[in-house]
Amino acid sequence: MARRKVRLHYIANESSRRTTFRKRKKGLLKKVGEITTLCDIKAAVIIYSPFDCEPEVFPSHPEVNELLTKFRDMPQMDKTRKMVDQETFLQQRIDKVREQIRKLKRDNREKEITQVMFGCLKGRTLSDLEMNDLQDLNFIIERNLRELEIKQRAADEQNQENQVNQVQAESIAVELGLMTRSAFGEGTSKGVLQQHHQATMEAQSMEQMQYQMMQVAAQRQHLQQLFLQQPWFVDIMNPPTPQTMDFFHPLPPLQLEGFGDYNSDNATWPNNSSFRFP
Repeated sequence: MARRKVRLHYIANESSRRTTFRKRKKGLLKKVGEITTLCDIKAAVIIYSPFDCEPEVFPSHPEVNELLTKFRDMPQMDKTRKMVDQETFLQQRIDKVREQIRKLKRDNREKEITQVMFGCLKGRTLSDLEMNDLQDLNFIIERNLRELEIKQRAADEQNQENQVNQVQAESIAVELGLMTRSAFGEGTSKGVLQQHHQATMEAQSMEQMQYQMMQVAAQRQHLQQLFLQQPWFVDIMNPPTPQTMDFFHPLPPLQLEGFGDYNSDNATWPNNSSFRFP
C-alpha cells in the first residue's frame, strides 16, 4: 500500500504536534549523522523547541562552535551565495511553478492553433478568429513551413549523396565487369546490388563447373592408365598384322592330325567320347 502524502500545515493539536516533533527530530538527526559518515563532511544541527528546556545540538557543542566560527570568518559573498530564508525559498518555489504553468499554457495554445490550421485545410473559415488568433496561426504556419523546408533540404542532400554513391558503385561494377541487366532495372541501387549478387553467383557456378570438369578429367586419365596396364586392352589397341595371299610364298598347308581319329591321343574326339562315326 502506498504511503499517504502528508499535508504541510500547522498541527493545531498540541499532543499530535509534540509526537510529530519528536519523530521528525529523531529522523533529522539520523539523516545528518548518515550524510556526515557517507560523504565525510562537517554538519551541525541546533534545534530549539518549546517542548525541551535546552536546545538539541548535534554532534557536540565543541564541533558546533568550530563550524559556526568557520562560517562567521567566511567572506560575505561566499557566506550568502546559497543561503535562503523561508521567504526566499517560498518565492523560488512560486517562480518555478509559474514557469511550469507558462510552458503548459504555451503548449496548449500551440495545440489549439494547430487544430485550427488543420480545420482550415478542411474548409473552415477564418471569419470567427480574432487578430490575436490570426497572428498565432500565422506564426504556426510559418514555423511548419520552415520545418518542411529543412526536411526537404535534408532529403535532397540525401538523394544527391545516394546518387553519387550509386554512380561510384556503377563505375566500380563496370570496371569489374559485373554490370548485368536485372529485374530491378538499371540505374538503381537495388539493381546494382542485384547485378553484383548475380555476377558473384555466376562466378561461383563457373568455379564449381571448372572444378567438376577437372575431377572428370582426372578420373578419365586414371581410367586410361588402368586400361593401358591390361594385356587384353593392349592386344585390342595393337592387333597383329593380317596375313595376305602371296603367290610367291604360299601359306603352309594345314595340319589335320588326328581329326576324326578316335584311336589317336591327339584326335578331336578321343576314345572316351560318346560320339562315333557311323
